[in-house]
Amino acid sequence: MLDSDGVKAPASDTDTITLSELNTEELESLLEFLYTGTLPIDKLEKHVYSLYVAADKYEIPYLHETCERYMLKTLNTSNVVDVLEISEAHSNKKMKEATLNFIVSNMKDVVSTLKYEDFASSNPNLCLQITRAFVNANANFCQGWHSQGGVLRSKNLGSLLFCYQFPGNM
Repeated sequence: MLDSDGVKAPASDTDTITLSELNTEELESLLEFLYTGTLPIDKLEKHVYSLYVAADKYEIPYLHETCERYMLKTLNTSNVVDVLEISEAHSNKKMKEATLNFIVSNMKDVVSTLKYEDFASSNPNLCLQITRAFVNANANFCQGWHSQGGVLRSKNLGSLLFCYQFPGNM
């Protein structure tokens, strides 16, 4: 596990291992989790992203799953792009799909934030994936709406307007 990235200290050193990607608090939380199998919620909340990255890098499945569950359980418009970036960087399809679905369902609130503007400038490929997910979700809604004779059977007015404005997508 630790020798995969050359983090083992040379034999001449004094048995020191350096995990440069973790600060002191994050490392203490990692060690606490390794010794106890759990973390207080405040530590998990504060360090979930770095712990997830460490769990992935050092192959600690239970910590990986714990962090993933926490991130998905606490998705909101403030953190969803962070979770999407992490899911993309670590090839986590389940988490990526959940975040894309959340963004599509809360598109206006998510894209209206300054955080999203920063995210968009540094993640054009993910923004393209978000746009495609939004278009696909609304195209599916429109097909169902038109197949029911244009009778509104959903509370999603934004999708209805999308259908009305872009009827050629059917």
